Parts: sequence; structure tokens; C-alpha cells
Amino acid sequence: LEADYYQKPPVYNYSNDAWCWRGLFEIGKVLVEVGKKTNNETLISYGEKLLHEAENYKKDILASISKSFIRISKPPFLPVIVGIKEPYTHMTVDRDASYANYHLYADLLYSDFLNEELALAVIKFRENRGGVLLGMSRFMDWLDDWPAVGYGWAYIKHDMIEKFLLLYYSHMAHHQTRGTFLAYEQVDFKDTKGMGRLIKADHCIPATLVVPHLTRYMLVFEENYQDIVWLNKAVPRKWFENGNKIIVQNAITRFGKISYSVHSKLSQGVITAEVKLPHDFNAEVRLRIRAPIGYYIRRVELNGKEWNNFDVKNEIIIIPKGMHGTMKIDVYLDKKTIK
Repeated sequence: LEADYYQKPPVYNYSNDAWCWRGLFEIGKVLVEVGKKTNNETLISYGEKLLHEAENYKKDILASISKSFIRISKPPFLPVIVGIKEPYTHMTVDRDASYANYHLYADLLYSDFLNEELALAVIKFRENRGGVLLGMSRFMDWLDDWPAVGYGWAYIKHDMIEKFLLLYYSHMAHHQTRGTFLAYEQVDFKDTKGMGRLIKADHCIPATLVVPHLTRYMLVFEENYQDIVWLNKAVPRKWFENGNKIIVQNAITRFGKISYSVHSKLSQGVITAEVKLPHDFNAEVRLRIRAPIGYYIRRVELNGKEWNNFDVKNEIIIIPKGMHGTMKIDVYLDKKTIK
């Protein structure tokens, strides 16, 4: 996992297993796909072998997780380190708990291996047992947020948008050098003998990349195992206030590059968007309009025609798989009547 956590005997953890599985699975898919496109039977055969191995590996991991998951704990506890039999009393109670809290659980969630029940159990447990401070991760008696992308990704995946935004803005405010976007690896969360919050470990590239990564996922988010791309899934509602614009150009996805813009004309009761998809873009697009509290989608027009494929509760306009080119979307909103 990382040089400062090697031990004898070695520490096994599900985050490593999940990513090894993911590697076998993804490479197997690539080899089969390329083999079919190039009529290369060797690539197809080897890719299928990897996919078969990945499937067996996944069954083994899930069988182990099933035996390890403690449902009777309140909240339920999934140990990420294999062999931990008792729930942590606190996420910084010892070295294993601290490594699990700031790093191993983040990686496990980011792998997209866990089902929703297990993922939510992990998120709830570490919050319940003191692992989170203003959305950021604790390590021993300080903050260590450099692997936080994994948590941010999971919050978006499971539509925990307020948790995501708390992490996003807290990291900028409290885990970066003031006035810059350089982030440190570790920092105190309380004053140290009148000297302020001391940096425990210096500037760190993964920590500096947390905000850029999360910004990308906030704006353009791909489902791993479904052909779905979200636009604006976790954008703050403030960004949709009257007069504001959001512009994304040539965002890379596995389906091709995508560009879009959004212009809020809330004073006129409408938010307009333009989405550009390449001709071979083969995924469903879900455009989320997180209008300020009190507004809801009344009706939608796509290229000047009435469009009924939208979800008021989840605030999304759905563009089905197979559509492409430039699409102009007008989202008309009303204010909710408070009774």
C-alpha cells in the first residue's frame, strides 16, 4: 500500500484487493474490445481469461467481506483491514484505525467495488466514530486529507452532495496554504502552543490535486459500470443564481469529449443550457440543474420542442443514449408555494 505501513507479518486490506480486481477487470475488457476490433483472437482469448480470473477473484473478496461485516454493530462495521474482529471505538484509537480512516477506506470506496449498503456503512461508521472533521479526514491528532478524492468521489456516487461540498470547501479553506492552491500532506487541526496550526508533513502533490479532481467530478461524472455521464451532479446551488454561468469545454470521457454551458436567467424563470456531444457518443447524459432552494423544474424544452424526459425530484434532464450534436435546453422553473 505505502512504504510507511509495511509490517511483518504483512497487513492485508480489502482496498488493495478491490483495486487488483479492478485492474484485472478493466484490462480484460480492453483486450477483448481491441481484439474484436482488430480480429485478434489472441487478445480476445487472453482478455476473456483475465475477465474469468477477475470474476473468481471478486467472489473470493465478497465471501471474505461477508464474513467480516459486523451488522450488529451500531452503526454496522466493515473492517477494511482483514482480521480486525471488533469495531474501532474511535477512528484514531490506534495506528490501524488511523490508516483505515484517512486512506484505506477512501481507496476502497474509490474502487467502486462495494455495493451501496457496504459503501454507506463505511461512510456512516467513520463519521460516527470521530474520523471526520468538517468533511476532512483525521489521522491520529491531526488532519491528513491527501487521499480525500476517494471520499469525495463516493459522496457524489451516492448522491451525498452536501457532504461532498463540505469536504470540497473545507479542504480549500483548511488544508491548503492560504492564498495558494498548494496543499500540505498533514496539518494540525488545533492551535499548538500559540503558534497556530502547524504543518506536520509538507506540500504534497496528491493533496494539491484533490480540488482539481473533485472539481472535475463535480462537473462531469461517469458511472463506472453503466453508460451514464452526469453533468453538474454536485455543483453548489449558488452557482445557479441569477446571471451565473458554468462553462465546460472538451471534458474527456470514455465515450468521447463533451462540452456544455449553463446560463442562469432565474429572474426570467429559466435556466438555459447547451450540450455538445460527438456523433459517436454512446451514453445517457443526465444534466442536473441544482437551482437555489425554493425552485423546481416546471417544464423543459429541447431544441425548441417540449421535452418530458426529466425528473423533478432529482433535478435532472435526461438525454437518452444515441443522441448527439448540439442541443439547446431551456429549463423553466417555478417557486414552490410555502403553506
